[in-house]
Parts: sequence; structure tokens; C-alpha cells
Amino acid sequence: MKRSIRSYSLFVLCCILTLLVGCFPEDSLEWSRDGSWGLLRTGAELFIVEGTSGTLTPIALDGEAGPMPDISSDGGRIAYVEMRPCSTVEEGLKLFPANVAEMIRRDARRLREKLYAGEVLPTDLPGGDGSKLGSEESYDGWVVRAMCEDPNASLVARLGQEKLDECREREIEYSRLIVADRTEPGRSTTVMTMPTTMLRPRLSPDGRMVAFLMPTPQDDDNAVLIVTTTDGKADAIEVASGVGFGYDWRPDSRAIAYVKQDGDPILGAIEERVLVAEDGAIPAEPTNPTAEKTVCTRRSAGATKQFAGTLFQPYMSIVYGPEGRVLFSSATVTIPTSDLDEPRTSLFCYDRLTGTVTDILPAALRNQASESIHYFRLSPDGRRLLAPLESNRFAICELGSKQVQYPLSVEEGFGDDDIPDFLPSWKGNDRVTCLVPETSHFLTGPDGKPHHRREIVVIDTNGQLLEVLSKDWPDAAIPGASQTTDRSRL
Repeated sequence: MKRSIRSYSLFVLCCILTLLVGCFPEDSLEWSRDGSWGLLRTGAELFIVEGTSGTLTPIALDGEAGPMPDISSDGGRIAYVEMRPCSTVEEGLKLFPANVAEMIRRDARRLREKLYAGEVLPTDLPGGDGSKLGSEESYDGWVVRAMCEDPNASLVARLGQEKLDECREREIEYSRLIVADRTEPGRSTTVMTMPTTMLRPRLSPDGRMVAFLMPTPQDDDNAVLIVTTTDGKADAIEVASGVGFGYDWRPDSRAIAYVKQDGDPILGAIEERVLVAEDGAIPAEPTNPTAEKTVCTRRSAGATKQFAGTLFQPYMSIVYGPEGRVLFSSATVTIPTSDLDEPRTSLFCYDRLTGTVTDILPAALRNQASESIHYFRLSPDGRRLLAPLESNRFAICELGSKQVQYPLSVEEGFGDDDIPDFLPSWKGNDRVTCLVPETSHFLTGPDGKPHHRREIVVIDTNGQLLEVLSKDWPDAAIPGASQTTDRSRL
């Protein structure tokens, strides 16, 4: 195996191990299609943003907001995940779907039997970070607590009172998927409650369904894509397992596209699954939650179509483009390859009419693209592309054009090289919001002195400043507002 393929294989395996645990931009600003309303997530808090004035309206939460919430295309509704601590096991079990509550009780019994058999040692408990229990971290907290909730004499003897008390003090939390009215966020529906972290909810274009990601409780290396109705009245449906972070609803709301592992941790497939048949029915088949690693009682039975084979990377993105095209990010290597060849990340387009896949990243960007390219954004009209680069920089280009705009110079880059602090986003078809450092030319005055903090600005597609959106915001609402840009890179 050549070095480039081997190094990519190791990279993918490392990424899979860190999927859904924070190695992605957690703060974001999502806009309605016309840019009139936005939803800001920063520092585990949520705010409604009025697009014209920039006025912030905080959303009252009972816990912490999860990463990457969503706002509907018309700006009327929002979807987000709230993480809440829980004091007792019974309190949480009453909130979960019946099959999930039974799954926790079952796994608690199994853990107790493993303790008796010596397969799990008391020193392996209470689990948590670096746990040897093999399950998702927050889920194994529920299992450990459930096992110790009403211990018998044998369990006390096996663990010892000190270890038993330690297990009983293990913190547990749950996540709630919430869909709310933007004008009255307090008027909300808890669509689903789970013992594990739900992430990246996305409303269907027609507003009837919401999709989200979560790790499989018994295997945190495996992410599953799930859909359910926004009214919370229907059982959730598993769409696919072993999926990547990026997925997208088809514009007609009848199908969803995603990337999944194709029988191998390294190989992947870009796939579309039909969720709603032409007659409006939702084809699904029953699962066996007791025997299978699933939290859903139903699995989608809709038709699937594979668009392309690829190398799997957990943070790959997929977006439906104009005229039925599908855009996606992917690593690419040349076969045959030499020791001088290294894998690179680029953007590709699948054309339904021709069945072909084409690299669409402008030549000027190909040598600059990093893993950040996986967080690319397509404008609402499908004409323009936002391509994140290293150090919180990004490029703007029109699809099919060779011309590229770089709103931030290399000297204005800041933060981590690979993981953006805050993703640029489209505010309508011809405006972009982005986070800039206090040293940016967008903020420095005629005297060239740095601004007093970072800000979120609005620019046009030519990179011209239109307004400082966050000028009246408190520091807490701006990611890294109190941080100072490293002058050594200037």
C-alpha cells in the first residue's frame, strides 16, 4: 500500500473515533433563504437575529444548546437540540421512547452479569471519558446508573460500597430535539428525547419532518441518520447507519442524500434514499431494537440510489444543487500513486442526466483546500459557493467560473488551522456573514489601529463590507470576542 493511501486510511480511522464529540465548528449562524431572519448558536446559547437591524433576541433554555441548529427556509420555525442534566434514572426513563428505556434496563442487566463473570472489573467503572465499556459515553452513564439504582447484595459485594457510591454519583444527561415557532420560541414541541447527543437537526423544506444525527448507543464509532415528524406524534425512522456528518433534504422533501460507509471504514458511498412515496406514504419496516443496535422501532424501506463511490470521511458534506445535481466534498487520491502523491480534499458534482462525477473546485483553490472544505455552503439559488479555508479564511466563487474572491487575506487568518471557529454563511443569495479578527481591514480605522474585539460582519460577493452585524452585541454572543489574534502570524 502506498504511503498516501495508508496515511489517509489512518486519518479516516482517527476521524471516525472522534465523530460527534466536538471536532467540528460548534458555533454557527444560519439564515432563512432571503436572509431576513437568522438563528445564532454561540457558547451553548441561542439567539434569534433580525436580519436588517441585527437585533438579538435570546431564546430561553433549560439547558445548553447543541451545535448546528436550523432555521426553516421561510424563517418561520427553528429546530435545535437542548442538553439537560438529569438527577435520577427514573426521571429520564419516563422521557425516553419505551424501547429506549427498555434498552437501558437491558444493558444494565448485561453489565451486571459481566461484572459477576469478571468480563468487566470494578476498576472499569463508573466509565466516562476513556471508558472500557464500549458504548457511547453519555449512554454508558445511564447504564451504569441504572445498574446501581437498586443494588442487590451480590452487586454491593462485587463493587464495594465506595465504588457503588462513585457509580451512583456519575452524572447523566439527556438531549431534547425541539421544534419551535420563531416568533414565539416558547411555543415549542419536544419532538424526541434521547440519552445520547442528537446533532445537526435539519427541517425538511415542507416543514413536515426533521432529520438529525446521533451516535449508536452501544457503539460511539457509528453515527445514524434519523427522521421524524415535526409534531412529534410519529415514531422515528432510521434512514441509514454508519453515516457522515453532512446530509441534505431533496428540495421536494421526499428524499434525503447522505454519505455512508460502504462495508469498510475507508470506503464510502454517496446515496439518496426516498422517504416519502409518490402517494404520500412513508415506506418503513419494523426493526428489532432488542437485537439490533438501533433506537428506532422502524427503518426506512424507501428506494435508494447510489450516486458515487468515494473514500469515507466523517465530515463530508452533501448539498442538492440546481437542476437535480448533487454536490459533495471528498478526499481524492490518484491510482496508481507514488510516494510523492498526497490525498487532497475537493468538491465534486454528480450529474443525474449524464451519471458522471466532476471535480468542480476552481484550479486556484485546489492547492489551498483543506479539511475545512467539507463545510462548504451553496447559496440559496445554487449559483455561488462558499469554500472555507484554513485559519478561518474562505473563498467565494460562482459555480462554473474560474474567478475566486478571498475576503480575508492570509495575514488576516486566525484561530485553528483546520477547524473554523465560526462558519461563513449565506444571508440571501448575494450576502455573506463571517467572523473576522480585530486586526481585519474590515474593522481597523484610518489610523490602522486594531478594533477592540472580533466581530461578525456582512459582506457582498465581491468581498466589500456592508455592515458590522454584531456591533451592538454583547461579547458573549460573539465567538472568541475576548480572544486576541496572535500577532506573530501577521
